[in-house]
Amino acid sequence: MTPVVKGSIRSPILEIPYELTSQIFLCCLPSNKRISPDPTAAPLVLAQICSHWRKIAVSIPELWNSIYLEFKGTNQYDGIRFMLNSDPRSASDDSIVALVHCWLSRAANLPLSITIVSSDTSRLLPPKLIPLLATKSLQWARIELHILPPDIHQFGAIPGPFPLLQTLALDTTTRLPTLQPTLNAALFLDSPNLQALRLGRFGWLRFPDLPTNSVPSVTALELWAENRSSSMFQKLHSFPGLRHLKLHSSVFTFQNSILSLPSIESLILHVRDTRVLRYLCAPSLRRLEFHARKTTDAELLPSFVERSACVLTTLHIRMPEGWDGLYECLLATPSLVDLAISMNECNSAVDQLETLCIPEILGALRVLKLWVSSCLGLYHAFVSVLDARGVTLAEVDLLVEDTMPCPTTEELAKLAQWRERGMRISIRSSLDGEDGVENDEEYDIWTPEISIPRCFAPFNISLN
Repeated sequence: MTPVVKGSIRSPILEIPYELTSQIFLCCLPSNKRISPDPTAAPLVLAQICSHWRKIAVSIPELWNSIYLEFKGTNQYDGIRFMLNSDPRSASDDSIVALVHCWLSRAANLPLSITIVSSDTSRLLPPKLIPLLATKSLQWARIELHILPPDIHQFGAIPGPFPLLQTLALDTTTRLPTLQPTLNAALFLDSPNLQALRLGRFGWLRFPDLPTNSVPSVTALELWAENRSSSMFQKLHSFPGLRHLKLHSSVFTFQNSILSLPSIESLILHVRDTRVLRYLCAPSLRRLEFHARKTTDAELLPSFVERSACVLTTLHIRMPEGWDGLYECLLATPSLVDLAISMNECNSAVDQLETLCIPEILGALRVLKLWVSSCLGLYHAFVSVLDARGVTLAEVDLLVEDTMPCPTTEELAKLAQWRERGMRISIRSSLDGEDGVENDEEYDIWTPEISIPRCFAPFNISLN
């Protein structure tokens, strides 16, 4: 008998071709493509299996061209132990900088996605971290920072150009106006491929006065309008290619003037005073998201659509308790293809679902998403909606509270019939969480519990 030499048996998994192994490794990355130095997740966990896999992982730049750092009052990073052979409990500022340097070096010359979030308002970032990021400025593709004002100020002083920068998101962890930094115009003027600009509460007030049409590449803008007057929109003239606008504010003062937004295709309103719709005109608008705050807001959407003469195809609306304006809103938007309604604040969800069954509305609807609080008769009303709209509906998503019981056998049979006809139906509870962002949506670093349209955080590595 021929003796077996120890170590001579090679695992079949190691015989997989390099190209296929590389693709498998890339599929292990998180769906939001923001990668934390976590030894229990890709790519670090892959590099710990064996020396063969480590060589493969280290050789794939796409595994390392994104990094997500979160500072929570400590310097500890589990990845420090693995990448630097150092105890993370005694990690210094220099070791964190060394980790980032090692990480980004493995990305070779690929465009970089860098996300830094600090929840520690008493401490600045490691002093050498932003200077290190500055050495990679020619590779910046997506920069997302939620950090203290002095760190933002240091970042804003980095000289251009930034030839690959596509997404820039800046916010500070403090709301004190005396501490807010001023933004450097070079961040925008020296970024010829900048597509998405997201400015936190300080950003728009501190945004530099730029020449008209000076930033033509930006198509998506998110801002907090803290001065609450129509004058804040004057700076929009710097963005002639703007098509997507996300607006945050409390109260607006428009002095009865109408603000025209002729090129805006998507408008997301996170405002406390939805009366802003009375003063806007957006003839090219296709997508609208807003939160109806009062029962008297029912007439705002129909009058806005009539004034703008726009053809809405996507509507996301959040309804308050006692709001009875859903029918009027849907009647005013006959071209809707994608409708999302949040009824979590509404105890009359069944009545609202009955509205969706009315024949003269929603003739073109293809996608329906509902977020509903627990109530009796919910599933029966939901099945009725499918029966009424099933001819056109292709996809339905129902999110219910975790206290909601399962559908009855009869209701499940009805749902199965629609699935057999090709309709995609999903019923989830709030405990299930999200399975990742949708194909046309992106992770939001400021409010991770919700997603944003992908146009607000593009990251395309093919620009290199």
